[in-house]
Amino acid sequence: MQSLTYRARRAALGLAVATGVCLMSLGRVEATPTVIDFVWDWEIIIHPVPGRDLPDEDIPIMLWGNAQVLFQDPDPFFDFGSQASPLPLPPSAPPTTIPIEIVQLDLTGFSPVLGNVQLGLQSGQPSIGAIQNLQNSGGNLTADSFFDVFVELNLPDLNETLTNREAIRVGMNFTEADGIPAIDVFWLPIWFWAEFPVNSPELVDALGLPWDTVVQIHAHQTPEPATLALFGIGLAGLAAMHRRRRRTFRC
Repeated sequence: MQSLTYRARRAALGLAVATGVCLMSLGRVEATPTVIDFVWDWEIIIHPVPGRDLPDEDIPIMLWGNAQVLFQDPDPFFDFGSQASPLPLPPSAPPTTIPIEIVQLDLTGFSPVLGNVQLGLQSGQPSIGAIQNLQNSGGNLTADSFFDVFVELNLPDLNETLTNREAIRVGMNFTEADGIPAIDVFWLPIWFWAEFPVNSPELVDALGLPWDTVVQIHAHQTPEPATLALFGIGLAGLAAMHRRRRRTFRC
């Protein structure tokens, strides 16, 4: 009996080694990145450059549509679940970083000055960022979230397509006062309020000539009540973010 057990163990060990060699020959198996789908509301305030046939004043653009954000594995790693079944960040977890990227952006809107407006991602320029310093502090999340975005702003009624040559950084700093529950890691990148009082980013036309500067970019999502309950974004937290939005991430 002992001999049979020994032979069985050796056979199992041989199988394990063979399997490991096979996996190594195929290359390392990477975890599948997490992608979430949601509805995004953006407000962009632009100011045309002198010489354009437009009023010399700030022009707000309201946009709404579908988006996707990709989440890579956190460092250090923890399991934050899925969009349908999110898991909380453990209270004992050290400060964590999650690389993120906007992988789909399809927003539309209308401006009395500009007419119809479409906003998407700029081809060949990934809009990447990160959730940094992510921690569970007393049951609420604290973090610094940002994207470096490259967008394409299409104005079909004016026959203009505008892009930014330099990345536009947008983001928000979340504190305990915002009341973001530990289960809401997925929703941190969706909220930002970026203002550009100096060195405002330029959008250029198809010839590469400056068309306008970006004064502000705001983004948020207002979930339906069922989603509100599922992801735990409380009204108190939203109100707190609204009160302090002008004190958040600025460029």
